[in-house]
Amino acid sequence: HYPARGQAPEIFATRVKIQDAEQKNWYIDYPTGSSQLIIYTFLLDKPKTFEELSYWFALNGNRSKMQSAWVAEKDEKILLGVSMPVEFIDANLVENLMNNLHELSTSIMSDFHRHIDNSSVFLAPANHTVFV
Repeated sequence: HYPARGQAPEIFATRVKIQDAEQKNWYIDYPTGSSQLIIYTFLLDKPKTFEELSYWFALNGNRSKMQSAWVAEKDEKILLGVSMPVEFIDANLVENLMNNLHELSTSIMSDFHRHIDNSSVFLAPANHTVFV
């Protein structure tokens, strides 16, 4: 039994942790007093250089790739997430968001490793300016 659209189930009052087939942990948070449901996963430990950090945060400006997703830092790690107003949430939307985030995480991690492996100078994603 799923809640009606816009009504969060009681289990979302704090956090739900889901492990996918690749052993990656995904989190669904519904903070107390919030109108937003947050779905996220940790991508990697906090980057060691300013250039790496700039790379990750520059992705937030690439709306064609990220769409409604975002990159942030939490607990000294880089995470990929999406926030949605709870009134739009139902089981199908959560499943679609998680599938889309899974594909996006694979894509941006591949891009990240390609940049590291192919460059002695770490660059921000193509077509984006990093302001210092």
